[in-house]
Amino acid sequence: MAAALLALGQGAHASHGSAAVLHQLSLLRVPEVIQVSVPTGPTRRRAGVHVRVAGLPAGHRMRTPDGLACTTLGRTVVDLARTAPFKDAVVAADSALHSGRVTVPELSGHLEEQWGWPGSRRAQRVLTFAESRTESPGESLTRVLLTELGYAVVEPQAVVRGLSGRAYRVDFLLGRVVVEFDGKVKYADESMRGTRTPTEVVLAEKR
Repeated sequence: MAAALLALGQGAHASHGSAAVLHQLSLLRVPEVIQVSVPTGPTRRRAGVHVRVAGLPAGHRMRTPDGLACTTLGRTVVDLARTAPFKDAVVAADSALHSGRVTVPELSGHLEEQWGWPGSRRAQRVLTFAESRTESPGESLTRVLLTELGYAVVEPQAVVRGLSGRAYRVDFLLGRVVVEFDGKVKYADESMRGTRTPTEVVLAEKR
């Protein structure tokens, strides 16, 4: 990526999926090509690099600790919301909001500045749907699926109480129905953090 930015000159900034990688956002798929934005010149693809032409105001540009020029987190999320498939864009937006490094008003401000650009209405749908309480790409996709199935109210990270009075936090609540998304990482991570075996982790989760 550094070589691509140097080759394209001082105004080139990693953007879209490439900037999302630099910002360590969750993504459904790793970008197959390096994505770069420049303020002037033609849009083009060459040797694994997709060069987009777009305005890059000072407030939309930054450098990573390694010195790589890239779009800011907020700009990156809105760029993906404008150009990526809905599910991919939601995963990235949820990840950014959950990290606490950007807020919905900040994203809305970026979208306002880009309003009228290709995909800006699509981006508005993504930002309206995005949810900071979503904790993983799997949960983001589950929210999208439940909405597509017709559930109007999907409450993430809801707290319910059992008959004992004990509080439990569940992935989603649909009225009185609990929905959980579990992947193997949950069990592997928990068992590696402490001294419990994977079996003990599963049993604790079931309890």
